[in-house]
Formats: sequence, structure tokens, C-alpha cells
Amino acid sequence: MSKIRLSGSNSGYVEIAAAADAGNLTFTMPTTGTALFGNGNNVISGITTYNAALDINSSIDVSGASVFNNDVTFDGATAGYDVVWDRSDNQLEFGDNTKLSFGASSDLQIFHDGNFNKIQATSNLLIGDSSNNLITMYPANGGVNLLYTGGHQKLATTLHGVNITGICTATSFSGDGSNLTGLNTPLSFRNKIINGDFTIHQRGGTIASSSGNYTLDRWRTYRTGDSSGGFSVQQSLSSYPQTNISGVIDNFKASAFITVTSAGSAAVNNNCKFQQRIEGSNVYDLAFGTAVAKKVTVSFYVKCSLTGDFGVALVNGAHNRSNVQTYTINNATTWERKVLTFDGDTSGSWEYGTGIGLQLMFDMGSGSDKHTSSLNTWVSGEKHGTSSSVKLIHTNGATIQFAGVQLESGDTATPFEHRSFGDELARCQRYYELIVERDEGSNAKENCIGLFWGDGSNSFTWVKFHQKKRTQPTLEISNYTNAFRFYGSGGGVNASTMSANTLHRDGMLLEQSGNAGTAGFTRVFVTNNGLKALVAASAEL
Repeated sequence: MSKIRLSGSNSGYVEIAAAADAGNLTFTMPTTGTALFGNGNNVISGITTYNAALDINSSIDVSGASVFNNDVTFDGATAGYDVVWDRSDNQLEFGDNTKLSFGASSDLQIFHDGNFNKIQATSNLLIGDSSNNLITMYPANGGVNLLYTGGHQKLATTLHGVNITGICTATSFSGDGSNLTGLNTPLSFRNKIINGDFTIHQRGGTIASSSGNYTLDRWRTYRTGDSSGGFSVQQSLSSYPQTNISGVIDNFKASAFITVTSAGSAAVNNNCKFQQRIEGSNVYDLAFGTAVAKKVTVSFYVKCSLTGDFGVALVNGAHNRSNVQTYTINNATTWERKVLTFDGDTSGSWEYGTGIGLQLMFDMGSGSDKHTSSLNTWVSGEKHGTSSSVKLIHTNGATIQFAGVQLESGDTATPFEHRSFGDELARCQRYYELIVERDEGSNAKENCIGLFWGDGSNSFTWVKFHQKKRTQPTLEISNYTNAFRFYGSGGGVNASTMSANTLHRDGMLLEQSGNAGTAGFTRVFVTNNGLKALVAASAEL
């Protein structure tokens, strides 16, 4: 077939239209020297196939979808600075130093310089979501910040290190901490509870619950309005939580063991609790009663013969503000770890001196007047639990044990703060100090209190306390008749009446009435009549 040559006048164009039943219209061009062109717009509709290279030396204006079935190269002005759509790799490939640029002034650039992957910004860089969970970088001062929801800054880099706002929780720390400031030892002085591991028990034995009875040091029972019910508290050294409870590894030597000795009734005014009163000066940092009141977290180990929900509360010293939460015993007679976070109280009246600042109360069974349905909410009055809280006092023989009780500032429970026996004893002695106690039965043992001197009518001795008391203490003394005995140059005589002639926060003057005594060394000891002798100074809250 011969070739077809088309030529048109300068004033128009030549149009070739395919027959209605024809297929594609194909133009076969000579290899060189011939071009297909038009003086104006060339309009091509339908499918156009080019079997050789299409070389366009000017701009191309394409409207509608364009499909490229093979590699496409965007050639940079500098050799190697190209962008290639690599069909076989299914990826858009940027050469070294070829930049992805954003903004009218190239404000943000992303590229690889041959050694490093770089994100460069001339203004503040924010990486985050619509809730303002952000990482921010500030080129002007070199700072990098990490923000929490709502734009709350939690971490910021500085020239000298990192500033953290809030609690920093880590599984471990490296280094000896010698350059840390504001800390004596890592993780120290967090627990507001004294004797939270129940290792100190100066009073000894099993103590029955009553209105305001102190049992293990710093722990108090209170039972009123339910005369038929009662429980006892003792120190247990045989059953206590050890490892891997709720994922926490810990060990304890002792626990508080509580037993219901007689079942109570459901009287409205029931008020049975196991509690610790915390001195106001020890909770000053919590800022309760102010707009910046802090959250506090209570954690503890518990084992109970009953299952269900139990009440626990924080109460102020005036007993007119309280916050109740519940914890659940899932399995009877099994140690479980519980963690409860309480909101801080931004109102109310709070003691920050030597009086009662904050009380932690474990509900043993309370009446409806001590119930609230508003959990983790500060309400008026003293509340201990809810209407559905288990009333331990209603089940004769029911038992509950506590160990590792901790109350700390913040919304995170940290590992229990184990303190040495000596440190814990010293803290307890600020409130109660046992001067002498002997219960030897038929085996009489001597216990020297101090040097006594006589004034012709009575004999005296000065007792220096190991710890200065919270306030002026009261003297606790029992079974002094025949249990105490004085020895001097005139021989031994039984004590008849012993009292505190003078009481101070750092010591007291003991007086033995009706016995002139003699000068020199005089000792006090327990006779073999089986009586228990006790002398103590109490400054309990």
C-alpha cells in the first residue's frame, strides 16, 4: 500500500475521521525527517498508542486520569538528583539529597544526604495527633518537648539535661546516684504510713477491738454502736505475702491478723474499723484543702476468709470530709495486692501541725450513716464504705490480714518502701515508747530503769526517752504493786504506788510514793509472782 500525504492550508486544518465501524486509526511515520504537527491545538480523542519514544520538547497539558505502565523518571537539574517511580519495586525512589519539600519557603524538608536521614524545619516541628499528644521541637532554642493529651508538657530537653514534669517510673536506674539532688536515697520517704509492714509491736499479744484501742504500733481499732460484735488484732509472723502477687515481687516478715470474735448486728450506728492516723506535718506536701491538692495512691496486700467488695476511706482529722473507694477480694484465703488512687481534696479543713492530718480507714462493717454511693469523691461527713460493702463484723470467726500498706503522693503505686527495724521503731516511738515490760512468770528477771534517789518520803528516777514525743505524753503503767520492786542499801521493798512526777516530750520523772528509798544504785525488776509489769509513755494521735 502506498503512503498517504496530508497537507492543509494555513487557514484551517485537515481532519481524518475513521469510519463508524472501523477500529483505531494508525499513523506510521517515517523514521526520520517527518513530523506530525499542527499549528494550533491537536485534539486526539479515544485511545492513542505510540510504539516508539514520544519526545516532547515543550510543555504538555493533560486533563483527566493518566496511567503510566512502566518506570517514570523525574530528572533533576543536577546529575543524580532524580526521583524515579520504580514499577518493579512498587516505590517512589528519591536519590541522595533529592528533597521532599513542604511550605512556600521550603519550611519542611525530608531527605537522605548520603549518610543520614534528615527532617529539617525552619519553624517549630510538631508530631502528634488531633488530641495534642505531641512531640515538639523548637529550632530557635534547640529544645525538644514531649506533651500529653491537652498540651500538658511532661518532658523537655535543656542545655544541661532533661526536665520531667510528674512522676518518673522506671524498672531500674543506672549509676550510683551521687549527683542526684533533693534525694537522700532512691525511692525513700514515700510512704506516709508508719509500720505499714507491721513489724513493730511494742504492746505485744492479742488486743481486742474497742473504741480507740491501739494494737500494733500506729494502728488503731475503733468499734462503737455495735455492742454485740467484736474483733481482735494480733501480729502474725507465719502467714504473709511473698513473691509474684499481681505481678509485684515483694517479701514481708509480718502481717496484721484480724479475727471476728463475736458477730455483730446491722445497727445503723455501727462503726467498726482498722485505721491509722497520720500526723498533719507528715501530709503537708499533699496540699489538701487547696486548689493544687495532689492525688494519693494507697496500695496493700490483703487476705480474707470472705469474698466481695470491701470499703476503704481517707478521712480528715476533723471527721467532716471523707473519700471512699472499694476493693474486691476475688479468692478467699489468698493473698492479693490492691491499688487505689484517690483524688486530692481541694476544699475542707485540714490539719498540718502535730494533730491528726489524714486517716486511712479499713471498714470492718459500718452502718448506713457511714455509707456513700459516690466513690473517689470527697463528701461531707465521715464515710467508710458503701451499702454493698462486706461487713466482716457480721460473720463470727471471719478473718482478714493486711501487709505492706503504703500511702504515697501521686497516681502511681511504687514498690513498698522497706525500712529497717530500727528506723521503723524510732518512727513509732515518737507516739508510743515502751520503757519496761516484763512477763516472766515464775522466772524472775531484773530490769533496771535508772538510778533512784530519796527525799526522805519518796524515791525518784529520771527516764530519758529514746525519741522526742509528738506532744507531752501520758504515763501508762500497770501491775506496779508487787510486780515492781526497789532495791537499795536498806534491802528490797515492793512498789506500792508509782506515778509520773513530771512529764516532758523528751523524758519523765518517775516517783515511788511511800518509800523514802536510799541513796545509791536502785533497781526495778519483776518479782516471781507472775505479774506483768509495764511502764510506757504515750503521745498517740
